[in-house]
Amino acid sequence: MPLATAVGCKADLVLYDLDAPAWLPLNDGLQQFVFGERGSGVRSVIVDGCLVLHEGRMLAFDEAAVLKAARHLLRDTRGRNGNIRRIADAFA
Repeated sequence: MPLATAVGCKADLVLYDLDAPAWLPLNDGLQQFVFGERGSGVRSVIVDGCLVLHEGRMLAFDEAAVLKAARHLLRDTRGRNGNIRRIADAFA
């Protein structure tokens, strides 16, 4: 798929805080990005030209509602898979 680089194209960008610990001291940005950055330095994210995360705050959806639903799903999944877990533990 060719890259869209024409003027006016929407963009996906991640903006990092270069004062975050993973970037200090800034010696080799590419190496620090690959081996040091774990997401804590992410400040803003733009997807398809729309700001979805700003200053660490999710703007695209209700983060608390998604986390609440995920916790509920995890509890249900653990309940359904309890027997499988016991079998796996017995084999371990």
